[in-house]
Amino acid sequence: MGNNVPQKCRIWDTDAEVGIHVDGFAYTATYRVDSVRAGGKYIIDRDAEQLLRDCDDRAKARLTTWLLEQRKLGATIPEITEEDIENAKQRLDLPPDERADRLLKTIEKQTSYNGQLIHFREDWIPVSESISKPEADFLAEYLRKQGWLAYNSQKATAYIGREYELTVEGYIHLSKLKQANPESTRAFVAMWFGESDGEKEDMDNAYQSIELAIREAGYDPVRIDKLNYLNKIDDEIVAEIRRSRFIVADFTQGESRARGGVYFEAGFAKGLNIEVIFTCHEDSIKDVHFDTRQYRHIVWKTPEELQTELLKSIRANIGQGPLKSQQ
Repeated sequence: MGNNVPQKCRIWDTDAEVGIHVDGFAYTATYRVDSVRAGGKYIIDRDAEQLLRDCDDRAKARLTTWLLEQRKLGATIPEITEEDIENAKQRLDLPPDERADRLLKTIEKQTSYNGQLIHFREDWIPVSESISKPEADFLAEYLRKQGWLAYNSQKATAYIGREYELTVEGYIHLSKLKQANPESTRAFVAMWFGESDGEKEDMDNAYQSIELAIREAGYDPVRIDKLNYLNKIDDEIVAEIRRSRFIVADFTQGESRARGGVYFEAGFAKGLNIEVIFTCHEDSIKDVHFDTRQYRHIVWKTPEELQTELLKSIRANIGQGPLKSQQ
């Protein structure tokens, strides 16, 4: 770790592990921070840190939520830029019910067996987009009033605090949350759209086949043209995936190989328990990353074959959509 570096979270000014790298040529300093209050590790440079001083606690809470989402998408140590901070200022707060549900999911992960009593943990604050322990306690109390959480008040003292317990009703609610978007008619399409004119034409033909299959199955396809990602994913894409009944992830790629955006989008959907249908052109299947190779892929040669096999897969794995009856 760096010497003479304040061991504080650059966002929340709480205890953290901090390392520093100084670029002698650019005269810039970059901090590598491991903060429980921020939900884990992140990187931030001095210019972005200065911009944080203009943020209120609610913007910092939204920035922390963004960090948590980036880590779920595979960015182990996301980097905070000035643009990310400006986006956090404009981003809407999570709805209270979603914040409470995220807290409940975290408590479930930290519970080893049914009926286990667990104490309040500091990481409950960031996962619920709270700015303080009393605010996270408020959400826990909401969960208790809903019958999803209980606590042993007899053992609560100034030294020990409350011990929380997931109820049967809480487990039932969590089970329902895992049934992602059963009423949605939307299907998100994650794919590469080509770089050269020839590739763009080929992939546009492939998309037309995907679109036809989705519509024939009774759903509404959603396409957002985003070609490249580093360690981030656009808020608009996150929102569209959240609203989708399922996604089609096509891993066809050109000479530049791995399409990071498609992996991010498929992984994010999987994390939300949203069904993912994997497809890939036969020329690219050998380059598919081993992490996704475990899933069955529709390997296609022609757009017509892609349309036929995708339609079969949607009907078999998702079911006929409600829009089919309107056609």
